[in-house]
Amino acid sequence: MIINKNVLLYTAGNESSIEIIKSINELHGIEDINVFGAHYDLKSPIRTYLPASNIISCLNPFDKNVTVGMVLDNLIEIVTKYKIGMVYITNCKLLNYMYSNGLFDSSIPAYFPQNIANLEYCLYKDFLYSIRELEYMMPETYSEYVLNDTCDDDYVFKKPVFGSSGDGCEKVPKEKFLEIQTRSMLEKGDMGYIYCEYLPGEEFTVDVYSNSNGTIINDFNIRVRDAIRDGITSYGYSTNNRYDEFKSLLEDIQKRLKIPNLWFAQFKEDKNGKLKLLEINCRVSGSIGITKAVNKDYIKQWFFDTYSDGKSTLHNPVIYGKYPNKIGTIVTRHLNNRKLNEKILLVDIDGTICTETRGSYSQAEPIQEAIDIVNKYYLLGYEIIYYTARGMKRFDNDVALVYQHYYELTKNQLQQWGAKYHKIIMGKPSGTYVDNDAARIHDLQTRLFVQ
Repeated sequence: MIINKNVLLYTAGNESSIEIIKSINELHGIEDINVFGAHYDLKSPIRTYLPASNIISCLNPFDKNVTVGMVLDNLIEIVTKYKIGMVYITNCKLLNYMYSNGLFDSSIPAYFPQNIANLEYCLYKDFLYSIRELEYMMPETYSEYVLNDTCDDDYVFKKPVFGSSGDGCEKVPKEKFLEIQTRSMLEKGDMGYIYCEYLPGEEFTVDVYSNSNGTIINDFNIRVRDAIRDGITSYGYSTNNRYDEFKSLLEDIQKRLKIPNLWFAQFKEDKNGKLKLLEINCRVSGSIGITKAVNKDYIKQWFFDTYSDGKSTLHNPVIYGKYPNKIGTIVTRHLNNRKLNEKILLVDIDGTICTETRGSYSQAEPIQEAIDIVNKYYLLGYEIIYYTARGMKRFDNDVALVYQHYYELTKNQLQQWGAKYHKIIMGKPSGTYVDNDAARIHDLQTRLFVQ
């Protein structure tokens, strides 16, 4: 049991940290848990969930002008000043930074992660996929030399060795992959890629709560990843399906890796319906709210187990059991943690950067001058989001059908036209927009001269 109940979320403001704050705020029966959030962008959404006195400005570890030594000194200063008893690292990118730079120092009370030895398997997919004891649940990986002999499919899947969600992932035609002549083995921590079998089936995330030694799985919840956009689940729901099968897979993972406390694993079905392991993350999931909605709040349970003195009359917060007790509850992932700034352009597509086809979108021709103007803003550091109403009238504002029919077409067209962007959002309501920030392409062109 940890005596000092001052907890630091580092860094705070993302969905994982906010889910932790919400659960602790709802935890009754254990006194004096005091949560602090450190972040380098104090405009982050954390302002909604923590009092100003508990929000701490910290250095940005990813600023090119900030050294590793500066980050360590800054973190030690915060821990000392605010008498922190637990530091919780909230995201994979920061975990990777601290791990690869040796920052899990004894002077920092990093309760998480406890099992540093196995962290590389949660961060780097080439390490994970190389575990021989778990080969039966891993996707098949390819090199250009063996692909013809082992892959009967038309596509392979490209993914970063390090990365979370869908960042950098791509479905690649086999012919394109075979054009690659050389590829070396990747060193730990490099932002390289691996190629593996394309998995066309349903995708699942399983939230797991283990004991502090990582030797026993206390409970888990299976949820279906639905409406996935750019690797992020827009909404999802818990399921009973294949419970025993998931249980067996998780137990085999835990025997090998012994991940303590809260973690989650992602699985996807291959063409035969067999479950394959995509990745493991030893942290709180940003969409754990889907699991919390079926009365399995593993965050509350974790803090109860960590801070309870054994005398509390509070019942364990989690409703354990083979199945969730609220099957059918669908939860929307609502938090938008995009950095707040003025350098964002929401750009229409049809009639703006390509010809207006009145619904015949595949026939659209690029307007290169307009694309070049938007690309210049991309190079100036603006976040470019293409926001389109394609298909909204045709499908009576059914956004799911719009994504199903037009997302891949739109993505491929932007790629073919050389349009640089950060995100595509379908489902824009169709109509005439009245907005004091609105600008036409020629307005953007004029503004370029005064940058």
